[in-house]
Amino acid sequence: MIRPMNVNEEQIKQSSEGLKALAHPLRLTIICYLMDDELCVSDLEKKTGALQSNLSQHLSKMRSLGVIASKKRGQHVYYRLANSQWSQVVYALQTMYCPKVILQEENKHAS
Repeated sequence: MIRPMNVNEEQIKQSSEGLKALAHPLRLTIICYLMDDELCVSDLEKKTGALQSNLSQHLSKMRSLGVIASKKRGQHVYYRLANSQWSQVVYALQTMYCPKVILQEENKHAS
């Protein structure tokens, strides 16, 4: 494999690890919801229909990969994207795989 001379191997490895967070339908769904707002597990349960135990496993994986961050408020833990650039990655995926959704969103904001 030929690589450009200015590619940093560590950055490639980090990027690959981060993209693993998107490589599961539930994790990608969670990230899509977190693009708009901070949410707790019970909010994510309602939005995704996933069980709390399943959500917790995926949230833990994404937190360990540095994709999401959490903050405890009272008895709830709220999750958010750790870096707003993840929104750009998801938006790029949406434009490739869900162009009708993007067009609907753009039309909604234009009115």
